[in-house]
Amino acid sequence: MLLIETLFIVQIFIFVFFPTMKEQNKLVEGINNCESEIKFEKVLIKNDSEWDAALQEVYDIIKGRSDCKFDVTDFKKISYSYSKSRQTLTIKPKFKQDISILNVKKAKTDGYAKELKNVVESWPKNLSDIQKIEKINDYIIGKSDYYYEVLNNANGDNLTTKNGFYYYSWQAIMDEGKGVCEAYAGLFKRMCELCGIECEIVSNVDHAWNRAKVNGEWKYFDVTWNDTTNKPKKYFNLSQAQMAADGEH
Repeated sequence: MLLIETLFIVQIFIFVFFPTMKEQNKLVEGINNCESEIKFEKVLIKNDSEWDAALQEVYDIIKGRSDCKFDVTDFKKISYSYSKSRQTLTIKPKFKQDISILNVKKAKTDGYAKELKNVVESWPKNLSDIQKIEKINDYIIGKSDYYYEVLNNANGDNLTTKNGFYYYSWQAIMDEGKGVCEAYAGLFKRMCELCGIECEIVSNVDHAWNRAKVNGEWKYFDVTWNDTTNKPKKYFNLSQAQMAADGEH
């Protein structure tokens, strides 16, 4: 797996151990079905570093696929086993929550996905991409408040909405109207994809935001800070240099 990196991390990946959509789809389907084991055949892993790389690809696929109903924060751990003689890799997801909560979250996620699709389809058909992104920015700001309790609470990483969504997930905003930067960025990405706009999550150790392709050029957006600074267009449609100028992105 190769990660393109500059001053920040952009989630662009080339998958080595799960190179085809068939394999990636199988992984996402297994995760969505809450399977305890997902087997892949004809996978060649030579050493410990390649085992670790294969596991990292699993996390990257989960993070990158909008059709995956669960986020990496939903797992207590994801382990694996490997048969060298059979070249069989078995991925073993272990969720933090029990199956009853996971089933509620799956149903809610489907509902929220449909709700977002209806929102996007309600907009005028002749909008330009940047006008669509402006509507996405305004929708998220109107929908969400930043949930500072996640940062202020020692147990913040484990706080969830009433339906069990962690506040790092885009579903938390749809479920309860609050989340942290990963939730804002995830919802922005999902809505851009519904509009047919190429979009990625960008992050550093402290924060997450987005870049989207506008007229063939990558432009940068931070809906979280547009919301928390009460300046809805401060971090909107910026070049990489403009976004990085504050030293925080």
